[in-house]
Amino acid sequence: MKKILSICIPTFNRRNYLDKLLENVQQQLVKYQLQDDVEVIVSDNASEDDTPAVAQKYASVIRYNRNEKNIGPDANFLLLFGMAQGEYIWLPGDDDEIRMDTIAYIVKSIRELKFDFLYLKTEGAEIDHLQRGAEQMTNVELLTRVNIFTTFMTSQVIRADLIKEQVESARVFLGGFMAYYKVFTEALWNSKKCYVSAGKEIFANADNTGNYLFYKVWSQSVFDVLETTPFARDRKLIALIKLRMYLDLILPITYKLRSGTRGFYFLSEDPKQSMSKYFGEGLYSAVFRIYFGGPKWLLFPVNKASRIVSKLHKKSINGVL
Repeated sequence: MKKILSICIPTFNRRNYLDKLLENVQQQLVKYQLQDDVEVIVSDNASEDDTPAVAQKYASVIRYNRNEKNIGPDANFLLLFGMAQGEYIWLPGDDDEIRMDTIAYIVKSIRELKFDFLYLKTEGAEIDHLQRGAEQMTNVELLTRVNIFTTFMTSQVIRADLIKEQVESARVFLGGFMAYYKVFTEALWNSKKCYVSAGKEIFANADNTGNYLFYKVWSQSVFDVLETTPFARDRKLIALIKLRMYLDLILPITYKLRSGTRGFYFLSEDPKQSMSKYFGEGLYSAVFRIYFGGPKWLLFPVNKASRIVSKLHKKSINGVL
């Protein structure tokens, strides 16, 4: 019998996080008797730690793949999409935490809502009963309100056929860390029944990130993908996503990097060059120059002002996060 849900977990050198996530998943499958409904696939991207031992620990629960060499994170994601056999696919990050009943909530939502696309919130109230619902909206409304957080792979559960039909076309984006986002955005465009969870389901580990070109990925790769999707016809929507990316991610992370905040280990690059393609003119360029190279006495008040602008703007678009 075909599984309802494929939980596809990519991993590389994070055995402790993976162990914690798989323990959570195992407990949920047993508690809610979901073993016949859910498959769990782990694809190890040639980890150098003892990830294989962790996989062996959960051998009765997971289907385990180990790549002979590291093929890159985005290629590993696409590999998992191909391995999935369930009606729906969920791609949680190995270092993110999920509620102890989120899997049961997802399966219940699949059965009751028969959705195409479900977004699991990372903010908001933690509704304490399994019968919590979800808010329905159009695909354009979801992209508008969730906005740049549609790049967060752990939050999205998508009908498998909508994902699988996009895998080959996404390969052109391999190496830019956003091949999966091509799959997700095209799937969202083709989704007729879209929902956002009523409450918080995911506890994202924002401080455990790095080992890639931050500005290249978030100021270029995301928009290189979006420009190839049907959503690009709506220039106001693309402009809105650019603004939210700038206010919610690029400026805050630049501020943290300038302030010496620990927990980020991005690869060295020329930020100005990476930013030039989509953020190289007007206020985008002027404000970034202050963040990146301006005096630190000016950085604090400018950052405070940008935080206020961001909050007001988010309210104006009724953002869900």
